Amino acid sequence: MGRREFSTACLAGLVVLRNEETLMISKEDSDENRLGFKADRMAIGTAATLGATILSRIAGIVNSIIIVRAMGVYDVGVLAIIGLIVAVASVTASMGIPPALVKFLSGPSPGSSQEPGGFIGAGLLLVVISTTATVTILALLASTLFVSVYNDSRISMLILVSLASVVVSAVSSALFTVFQGFERILEMSIRDTVISGISIPATYVLVQAYGLFGAVLVTVASSGFAVLVKLPLLRQVWREHSVRVTLPREPTIYHALLNFSIPAFLSSLMVTPVLWFSSTLLATTASFVSLGAYSVANGLAGYLLLVSASIGIPMVPIVARLNRDEPGQISQFLVKTFKITTFLSLPPTVVLVTVPSPFLHLLYGSQYVTASALVAILGPAMFLASLSSIVGYSIAGIGRMWDGFYLNLIWAVGLVLFSVVLVSA
Repeated sequence: MGRREFSTACLAGLVVLRNEETLMISKEDSDENRLGFKADRMAIGTAATLGATILSRIAGIVNSIIIVRAMGVYDVGVLAIIGLIVAVASVTASMGIPPALVKFLSGPSPGSSQEPGGFIGAGLLLVVISTTATVTILALLASTLFVSVYNDSRISMLILVSLASVVVSAVSSALFTVFQGFERILEMSIRDTVISGISIPATYVLVQAYGLFGAVLVTVASSGFAVLVKLPLLRQVWREHSVRVTLPREPTIYHALLNFSIPAFLSSLMVTPVLWFSSTLLATTASFVSLGAYSVANGLAGYLLLVSASIGIPMVPIVARLNRDEPGQISQFLVKTFKITTFLSLPPTVVLVTVPSPFLHLLYGSQYVTASALVAILGPAMFLASLSSIVGYSIAGIGRMWDGFYLNLIWAVGLVLFSVVLVSA
């Protein structure tokens, strides 16, 4: 090879190496840009949800003040039991289908408009079946078992009225998953804010007029308001994404939804019924008055979950996409999310645990100041729960729902054992 050919070969090699280096740098920049874009979407979704959740929590505080000040401590305890029964019914009615729909709507799409419509139709059918079974069983138990357990004749009527909210909420939740699945977080947050604003005058009017019965009617009215406010956006999203809701005949879609939803359903079944059991144990062992004081303290400490709840809504679809496209970035993403959650949740936790009495007196009245010791205990518990919920959201995004089930199972067994030992004592 001559000197000129050798020089040409070297230059060609340098050009190839330079091009490869440029491609590698471009790929790294592209990866960073994609991660930054996902982080931006996460930030926008979290900020919008945080704002809506703050307003929703403020509305919840106002509604709880209206309810607690309009009713006695005993009726607050009764309302807590009704709320937990409705929560258990909502879990069994939805059967974990909504988070499964979010997962699959956030996943890869071949471009066919039938696929999201097929998933929505299949999920809706499963929810209708489970809701029908749940409502039927609760209607049969309302006038027999629950009345004998709680020794309050009002329980039967209150449960039957609450079932209307279970039906509306369960069915609509299967439809409204498109907002989270297609990352319409901002629009969803705006509508949640409107619903929160509507709930305040509705709560005041119903509770002042009907007391405990009115407080139960609030849940029915709120679920109806949610449908009316979100339905126009649902139609818009369906038009934009050319979604046609169908009932697929192939069992594969149903199997895919159930494979994801059953672990999520069992995980939820490890939480809500256990909370209902511990509250029932407190109400029957002590009294509804004790349960009412505990419910107020738990509700006040529960506001510490504000940040993690806001982060969780946009987090699930983003983690799902990271798991599909860039699984190596998930750990780094979760570490940053933990840091943000800790930074935003720790200061209010310290304040609430240090001086709970002024908050209880200001919000709920002097009769609940005695629950300060409960808030001091529940505050740190809620802070830890906010951190652990980030793990739960990431598990949902990745799709490893059985891991979430095992974690909830450990928690549920511990809570049942401690409830039996401590509450009974």
